[in-house]
Amino acid sequence: MTTYRYRLLLGSWGISIDFVAEARPAEHGVQVTWDFDGPALDEEQMAAISAGIALRSAEILAATGGRPVDVVVRSVRYPETDYQVEGLTAAAAGWAVEHFCLPPGPPAVSFDRSRNRYVFEWPEPGR
Repeated sequence: MTTYRYRLLLGSWGISIDFVAEARPAEHGVQVTWDFDGPALDEEQMAAISAGIALRSAEILAATGGRPVDVVVRSVRYPETDYQVEGLTAAAAGWAVEHFCLPPGPPAVSFDRSRNRYVFEWPEPGR
């Protein structure tokens, strides 16, 4: 199991997410499954995490020599007061970078002071 700590502070508040997962052999491709310890995630949160892994899936397969991988999410912890669901996508992608020794990459992040929100810029699918 690997813990990745995603930290972001550009504005008047920050995002802090501890993402715990492990990689196991799978039947095909890169998939995400849940063996969760902690508060349950809703569908939007689970989709955000899956999107973060999907962003790096081609690189994950390259790093494993083409062997399929099941990313088993064990725990996700964050303060509910300073939170954006997009942070889960960034945390999952960051976990993949760290766990599989991938080159750093997206997202680019800025802070929109007028909306008091972080703006995440993701690559277009297929790029």
